[in-house]
Amino acid sequence: MSSWIFQGNPDKFDVDEYLRKTDYVYWSVTWPAHQKQMAIGDKVFIWRAKGKMKAVSGLVAFGSIAEECTGRDKVKKPMKIYDSLWNLGPQEEASEIKVGVQITEVRLSPGKGMVTLDEILCDPVLSDMQIVKARQGSNFSLTEAQYQRLVELWGSVSDEQIEFQPTGLSVLEGKIYYRIHRTRERDSNIVKKAKAEFLKKHGCYFCEICKLKLEEKYGDLASGFIEAHHIKPVNKMKLGDKTSVDDLMMLCPNCHRILHRGDPEVNLEKMKNLFKD
Repeated sequence: MSSWIFQGNPDKFDVDEYLRKTDYVYWSVTWPAHQKQMAIGDKVFIWRAKGKMKAVSGLVAFGSIAEECTGRDKVKKPMKIYDSLWNLGPQEEASEIKVGVQITEVRLSPGKGMVTLDEILCDPVLSDMQIVKARQGSNFSLTEAQYQRLVELWGSVSDEQIEFQPTGLSVLEGKIYYRIHRTRERDSNIVKKAKAEFLKKHGCYFCEICKLKLEEKYGDLASGFIEAHHIKPVNKMKLGDKTSVDDLMMLCPNCHRILHRGDPEVNLEKMKNLFKD
């Protein structure tokens, strides 16, 4: 089974609106070799290019091939093509050959969990992907390592979106629902509560690794700012696992970013050792 990135240019086609309108999309396949290689069940990430409108570039949807490559006049669901979304009409299509993709999850903004180009450029596994180097084209094949790393990034949840409760209270973690894979639901107030408790205990925010007090360095610009790190990786949590305030630590942005360059659990111990008194 192969895996792919399909790219859409918002200057030519309204990618966002297409993904809002339907969970079954058709994508042009330009290379004959790709047309032969693609098969039902192949996994597909949808990539939105930046374009002249300076859209946030990166992965905005995930799905799998549900219909093999065929001519546009032979597709099973012609009503799903949406010619009206082309800026200058369907003559802008890269190819008459289409492949059908069943979309199982859409994330159209960083706040919704899309994987941005900036994140990919910082990743040693992904920074040399063909779509990053070439930028031009509709279809890009992925290596197994690249696909697995993208799944990890797509499946991870930003620690800033995970909220925490005061000591003694916890929330049931790992309530699983299926979209492309398991995604966990969380109480939306926990991070705020954890930060409030940290502030009450220490009187100020500081990084628990490097001890930096952001407000001392940046003044009012950093007033009340700190990031919360989920010590146990989200992708290792199981149904029924619980999270409490003790499972959180407060970090400055630099330490938080470095921590996630690789295995956070391994990096955490390394970084603690670096900043030992």
